[in-house]
Amino acid sequence: MWELPPRALALFAVAAYQVVDMTAPTPELARTATLFALRYLRGHEAFRYTRGHEPQWLLNAAVTHMESERNLVDTVAALLSLRHAGDLAVRPEQAAEIIVRTVVSHILVERSTLSDEEIAEMVVRATSA
Repeated sequence: MWELPPRALALFAVAAYQVVDMTAPTPELARTATLFALRYLRGHEAFRYTRGHEPQWLLNAAVTHMESERNLVDTVAALLSLRHAGDLAVRPEQAAEIIVRTVVSHILVERSTLSDEEIAEMVVRATSA
């Protein structure tokens, strides 16, 4: 089974911080983070390989993350709790699950009737107060 190298996660984080303003108002943060994740992951060669050959691994990384103490939902929830908890329509854990599951489901399916902008707007409506 293919495993995501720590360097790949670090590169994802570095790229995200160049595009996503973590101090932006919650709706803008949700929008830009969703758009970034969709576009970055679709353009990432190893991700595309995994999507085509081992999509269950992506679901495990998002929800259970193998042997790690935290999965992707937990990590996003922790980030949201730091500054944005009061601006969310739901608890940070629920907002994180909405964001992660929405992004993962849309990048696993190669074709969609929704544009990336529409997906991001859906996340904003579902998570922002």
